[in-house]
Amino acid sequence: MFKKLRIQFISIVMASVAIVLAIVFTGICVSEYQRSSNEVNEALSSAINRAAERSPRFDIGFGMGDLTRMLEGDAFEELGDIWRRCAFGQWWEASFLLLAFGGLRVGESLAVTPDDICVTKHEGVSGCVVHVRRQVMNRARGATDKLKNPQSKRVTVIPGKAGTRLLTLACKCDGWLSGDGFGNPNTQDRLNRAWVRAIEGAEGLERHPLRNLRNSFETNARWVLKMPPWVVEPMLGHAGRGVTEHYYDRPNAEMIADTMLESYASCMYDVGWTWTE
Repeated sequence: MFKKLRIQFISIVMASVAIVLAIVFTGICVSEYQRSSNEVNEALSSAINRAAERSPRFDIGFGMGDLTRMLEGDAFEELGDIWRRCAFGQWWEASFLLLAFGGLRVGESLAVTPDDICVTKHEGVSGCVVHVRRQVMNRARGATDKLKNPQSKRVTVIPGKAGTRLLTLACKCDGWLSGDGFGNPNTQDRLNRAWVRAIEGAEGLERHPLRNLRNSFETNARWVLKMPPWVVEPMLGHAGRGVTEHYYDRPNAEMIADTMLESYASCMYDVGWTWTE
């Protein structure tokens, strides 16, 4: 009897020890996890801070303040200010207009000629239709008709004063709209360096990468101009996220132009941009 009780006692003690060890081990694991997470967060924050200190143009995201400003319609005013103070009259002005108001990629904006542009009108509102057919590859010279994806060969529409200005630049040009003066398109590197110098020299303007102008176009089209995604996605060279956009929607240039001009007519964000005249 005593032997049986001793065996039960030993079993209870061993079970208790096992439970205590499990609790201790779990506590150690949780503590180590928290410590590791803190170390990772500190390392990441330190890396971001160092990058920000080394480059004032370092951009880590899109803040709610930016979204609020865009929803209030101030985003176009900011683009207009950049155009007036930095891009107007520069060799890369056409590329700026194509990026900020047409949604082109940086390389695509350098590979547009006057033959790629035409006038469009809808219910008294005029705009500029741009056929995207080529691009200048990063770290390369010359244009290629090899685009990022099949959807990248497309049309986009620039309404209002930006479109009128682009047409004016095209009429004055007999080659690449952002050419190097020797019959060749400029490089992405030179365009980016020109952008950085211009933005850094303009007091009070936020510093963002040149490619972010394309993001601004998408946000403005969707949230300020209230354009449907089935129009915005093709203008950006995207296939669309849903089954309908991917397999069924095939809007032509006229449909896209009419929708853009109708949206612009309801907003007329560039009425006060007198410097373009």
